[in-house]
Formats: sequence, C-alpha cells, structure tokens
Amino acid sequence: MAISLSSFSPHCLPSPQSRPNSSRFLCFSSNSSSHAIQSRNSNVSLKPSFSRSASHDRKPSSEAIRLSNQLRKSLQEKNYTESVSVVESMASRGYNLHIKSCAELIKCLFKSGKQTEAARVISVFESHRQAKTVLYNAFITGLCRKSQIIPALETVGRMRANRCEPNIVTCNILVGGLCDRGMLDFAFETVEHFKTNYEVRPNLITYNPLLEGTFLVKGAKEGMGMLDEMESHGIIPDHVTYNLVMRAMCKTGHVDEMLPLLDDISLSGVKLDFTSYRALLEALLEKKRFGEVDKVIDEMLVRACWMSHGQLDSVVTKLCKNGLVDKARVLLEGIVKGQWMRLGYKCCNMVIGNFIKEGRLERAVDFIDYLITVGRVPNISFYNPILSGLCKCGQVCHILEMLDKLEKIGCSPNEVTYTILIGALWNIGDHFGSVKMMSRLLEKGLRPDGVTYGTLITCLCKDGMVDEAMQLKSILVERGLRVSVRIYDVLLLGFCKVGRVNEAIDLLDEMFEKYGEVYKKSIVVILEGLVHIGYESETRKIAQELVLRNVISPDSVDLLDEEICRMSIE
Repeated sequence: MAISLSSFSPHCLPSPQSRPNSSRFLCFSSNSSSHAIQSRNSNVSLKPSFSRSASHDRKPSSEAIRLSNQLRKSLQEKNYTESVSVVESMASRGYNLHIKSCAELIKCLFKSGKQTEAARVISVFESHRQAKTVLYNAFITGLCRKSQIIPALETVGRMRANRCEPNIVTCNILVGGLCDRGMLDFAFETVEHFKTNYEVRPNLITYNPLLEGTFLVKGAKEGMGMLDEMESHGIIPDHVTYNLVMRAMCKTGHVDEMLPLLDDISLSGVKLDFTSYRALLEALLEKKRFGEVDKVIDEMLVRACWMSHGQLDSVVTKLCKNGLVDKARVLLEGIVKGQWMRLGYKCCNMVIGNFIKEGRLERAVDFIDYLITVGRVPNISFYNPILSGLCKCGQVCHILEMLDKLEKIGCSPNEVTYTILIGALWNIGDHFGSVKMMSRLLEKGLRPDGVTYGTLITCLCKDGMVDEAMQLKSILVERGLRVSVRIYDVLLLGFCKVGRVNEAIDLLDEMFEKYGEVYKKSIVVILEGLVHIGYESETRKIAQELVLRNVISPDSVDLLDEEICRMSIE
C-alpha cells in the first residue's frame, strides 16, 4: 500500500462551523508548517472561550462543580455517552474542562467502539479554541489501534490548524501504528517528516518499533546496522530494545546471530527479561541445538531474570517435551539457590513425572529429597500425584521413607496419601501393611472417604475376599457415604470370580434399584468383561436371569452370545 505524505484529504473529524477555512490545515504535508504560520499572522478574531472561568482567581460555580462530579462519576460507571453530553454541556456554558479526564474519555470511547463520540469530544475543544496536543494524541492512538492510519495522519494536520504542535508522543504513536501494520518504509518517512517540519527528534521509543520491523522485514544484517546507527546518534539501547530484537530474530530464525548478540548484551550490563530468554530457548529447541541450551540457562541464572510461575512452567514444559529433563532440573535448582521465587507445584511435578516416565526413578526420588531438604514443600497435595506415580512403578519403600521426611518438616499425609499407600501395599502383597495404613489414617483423626473404602474393597475382591468387602460396603453405608457404581462393579466381578452367581445377581438387582435405567448399558459391559476373564457359563446364567427380571433385553443376550462365539473362534 503506497501512501504519500502529501496525498491526504480531510474527512476524519467533523469541522466546527466557527472555524473559517479550516480544511486547508487538514493535509499532513510538508507545507503544514507554513500554513500554521499564515494562520498565526492572519487577522481572524478569536472569540473568548470559557469566559465564565477566564479569571484563574474566580472560584468555580456550584453548577460547574456538579457537572465535573457528574463527568467523573459517569467515567467510573463507564457511561460514556453521558460523559460526552456532560463535556458538551460544560463547554457550552464556558466551564473549564479537565484535559486529563477528557483524554481518558477519548481512549475509553475508542475501546468501546464509539469513535464518532470521540470525534465529538475533539470538536467541542476545537470550537472553543481550547484543543490540546494530549487530546489529539489520545485520538490518534485510537485511530491507529483501529488500523485507520490515513485518518490518523490527517489528524496531525488538524492539530496544526488548531495551534497544537505535534510532539514526540504524536510521532511515536504514528510510527508504532505504521510498524504494527508492516508499513515500515512509511514509518521511516514519518520520522523524517517530523524532524523536518516539526523539529521533533526521534528518541529510543521511536526507534524500538522501527528496529523490530527492520529485523523482521529486512533481516539481521540491516537490523544490526540500525543498532549501530542508534548508538552513533547517542541513543543507547535498553532492555526493551534488546528484548524486541531478540524476539524478532527468533521469529526470523537468526539463531546464529542471536548467541553473539547475547554475549554483547551481557557485556553491556543490560538485563534482558524472561521473554527474550524463552524466545531464544524455544528457537534452539526447535532447531534441536540442545548443546547451546545450557549456555542460555546459565545466562538466565547469572542474570537472575524475573519470571512468573506461568512463564517458568512454559519453559520447563518445553525442556521436558524435548527430553531435557535434567536441564529443567538444573534451572529449577538454580532458581532455588538464587532465591528468586518459591517453586510452584506444576513445574516440579512435571520434572518428577518425566523422570518417572523415563524410568529414572532414582532421579525422581533424588529430586524430591532435594525439594524436601530446601523446604520447598507447599503441602501434601503437591506430592500425592507424584506418590501415585511412584506406586505404579513399585517404589513403595521409597515412598514410606519420603513420608517420614515430609512429616518431620510439618507436611503431614492426608486421606488421599493414605488411600494411595493402602492400594500400593496391598498390590505388592503386603496386606498387613495396607491394614496398618488404614489404622494410621484413623489414629490421626482423618476420616476415610468413599475413595478410601473403594480402594480397600477393590483390594479385597482381587484376592477373593468378597465377604470382607461386603462388610466394608456396609460400613460405608452406615457412615452415610455414597456407594458408587464403581464399587458395585468391583463387588459384582468379585462375586463372579468366586462363583457366587446368585449373590452377584442380587447385587445387580440392588444396583438397578438404586441407579435406575441409566446403568443398563454398564451391566452389559460388565457381563462382557466376565466373558473375557473366562466365566462364559456363569455369564450366560446371569444374563438369562436378568432377562427374566426385565433388567436387560433379549437382544443384549444375543450380542453376548455373539461375543462368546467370537472369543472361542479366536
């Protein structure tokens, strides 16, 4: 899109009727400066504005105070239409308007999609010859955010017509808006225009979007040249500049140029923020350059760059997904050593979980011991998922040792912890240890819930101890706890395994009465499960009895027979 600085025609804002020949000032062109001089030298008589408060010694009237309070209240309540009406009312009566509040109103109107009302606010000030640069800057900001670049540029011409000099803020707003929309060359032209016509010299804020755009559009070589040009003009890059550069280079894949630049930044003493390091890490991981990841992590630790828990979780996730769990651990331990922040649940659990997934149980346990040693233990909820993962790997002895350490530092196990251990100990054949854990749970004043009882019932049914399992079910009911469908399923399978089919049918009948029609399908699934574990004849008998009781349909029995035939063929 080609745009010329002298090609704009006025159509952005409504021109006040009281301003003669205002259209000739609306063109953002190289002649705008001379137009402004002609306006200043003309013999146009300006009517007095805000006459009731022309004297600074005069106190505002009660009506002016009331309207000012109404404006403030309507802004707080986000009733922007009322705010605009109050501004117009105050202006028509000649009362002073608070410039900062009106600038904020313009910003809010753009955010809520009321651009026309924002233009009305500007017109109010123009009609009373009281327009200010800060108001125009707010308006130009809104236009740029709406991608209305041409109207934004035309508004600069309107500023000159109303004796408001564009300043460096105006320039920076326009340059940022142009760069955001990829109009880099025109952004450079705008900077030159402001230098030539308004004597506005670019500052670091002006250069930052230009620099980022140069790296993205023209490449690293052009971008580095612009960095040198900035410094030659006495504009020293800061951490914001380097963060923009690093992110731009990551997007364009200039990883080779980034690492030397990182050394230069370190020597300059500028402290990068976490976003830049994360961008660099992600670029290196994407290119599988794992050997250079250590350098970036070391630099992060040396510089102690601040990060949020969410940002840290993001980096740890990336490292773990690329199989660099040890490097993730180094990062976390470095953060603890530097006392930057208290480690969160997610990042630690991710490292431990990946150690377990890779079968490196000793590393997982070692890291947990480290966390306990340094006191980085939020509560037992942090450890329960980790303990569950270790149980699945058969590391019950390690878990018991770990629990003793946790209790010593005041991190006591809860019901979930004991439930995990009860199931783990039973599965390795330590029935006595499992019962002992149940006793310890009760001794500590903890109340076992339905999940705890369900775990014990599952363990008992696995070993054919269905009578003991039914006793636990009775205790569950006595204590007012809900017997879940899962517990019924476990008991049903337990009775079937020991050949007590009639009791299994009675249990199914009880289950149906309690849960209704919705669980008919799950009953068929259970029957198919019985077939899969070798109880074909018992399953046929159960199915026929359930048909007689109208629990399942005859079609379900036919499907069951087909499944039995298919399995016998296989």
